[in-house]
Amino acid sequence: MMKVPDAASVAAVRALERSIGRKAGGSTGTGLWSAFKLVAEMVGQGRTGSVVTLFCDPGDRYLDKYYSDSWLAGQGLDITPYTRTIDHFLATGNWPGQEPISV
Repeated sequence: MMKVPDAASVAAVRALERSIGRKAGGSTGTGLWSAFKLVAEMVGQGRTGSVVTLFCDPGDRYLDKYYSDSWLAGQGLDITPYTRTIDHFLATGNWPGQEPISV
C-alpha cells in the first residue's frame, strides 16, 4: 500500500488524459501515481520487472470535480507540484530527487 495525496491522484488522471486522451477517476489516479513511483524506484535501483495498474473508473462522472480548476481551488488542492513530478518522470524516467539513469 502506498499513501497518495489527493492532489497527486488528480494530477495523475490529468496526465493520463493528456497522454492518451482518456479521462479517469481518482482511484485510477492513485494507482497510476503509485505505479509511476514504483517504476522510478525500480529503475533507480537497476531492477527489472513489471508494474501493473488498472484503470478503475471512467472520468465522465468527475468533469465538474477533478477536471475543474475552480473545483480544485475551492477544495484547496494544488496539483502543480505533482504535475511537475509526473512530467519530469515521463520525460526523463527519473523521479525528482533521484539520481539520473546511466545508460
